[in-house]
Amino acid sequence: MLQQAGADSDAPEVQQWGQRLLAVTMEPEDDWVGFLTLLTQDAGLSGDRRAAAVQARGIVHGQADRYELALADFDRALELRPDYEDALGGRGVTFRLMERYEDALADFTRVIDLDPNVARAFAHRGKTYRLMERYEDALADLTRAIDLDPNYAWAIIHRGGTYWRMGRYEEALADLTRAVELDPEDVRAIGGRGLTYRAMGRHEEALADFTHAIDLDPEEDWLRYELAVTYLQLGDHDNAQAALRHAIELGTQELSAKGATVRRLSNLALYHLAAGEVERSNGLWAQAFALPDATAYIRGTALDDLRDLKSALPDDATIDGCLRFMMDRFTTD
Repeated sequence: MLQQAGADSDAPEVQQWGQRLLAVTMEPEDDWVGFLTLLTQDAGLSGDRRAAAVQARGIVHGQADRYELALADFDRALELRPDYEDALGGRGVTFRLMERYEDALADFTRVIDLDPNVARAFAHRGKTYRLMERYEDALADLTRAIDLDPNYAWAIIHRGGTYWRMGRYEEALADLTRAVELDPEDVRAIGGRGLTYRAMGRHEEALADFTHAIDLDPEEDWLRYELAVTYLQLGDHDNAQAALRHAIELGTQELSAKGATVRRLSNLALYHLAAGEVERSNGLWAQAFALPDATAYIRGTALDDLRDLKSALPDDATIDGCLRFMMDRFTTD
């Protein structure tokens, strides 16, 4: 990862440090923050290259859901190099993860102003518009990104996801199939296509896609959850419960290994709810609400996930109860 940060930032010193550190490090998952902090203190680094090291540390913090620390590093990188597109983009992604969508839009727009041919800036701004439910704006940006880079699978996947949100399933299917053709092992594309097949009532094809994606990435808990929801729609409760137990096991392991975040707790609460374990689900939601800055994520992404579950299982009254529980928390917190 550190080597890649150096290559992406055109900073040979960062790349060389990555090579040296990999040579002496036994575990690729070691804490890179300490290494990058040491690098930023190297008096021999120029301002631009110090900015690259600080920006790389921001990426590490962001990947660990330490968003405030990530923002501080991206801010510092931009102080050192005000038009640093990678730091603007990284900060924009962090703002988006924090549900600070207007701030995210500002950063992605700034990158586009600096260079209107940066496909990833249009793609990330497009995804931000999608999360804001500004679907036409999202389609315009994602299509622009694809025009700039016709094989940009990430943008194609997210345009497919935008079509899916709009109920334009044939267009979603075309994009997601194209993304699978570009990378037959991309579980995001395969899983997204499975969701589209399910929305179209093509359950056997949905099951095939979810199963294939799980074969490619057995540790991905959300795939097992979506597989379970498909089985529930078909009335196959035994296979649904087996898939949910796997999803819960994987989600619990991630929570124990990496610590509590709003996203992890919310996902696990959703899995327990789908399994009919309402009290456990509500307990996890309560833990999520207790975390700092929880409201934005729960009001946005988590509630969307709940509504998607209700849409998939309209006759399940326990989901209605959970939605009421959530809305009560919003009015009392």
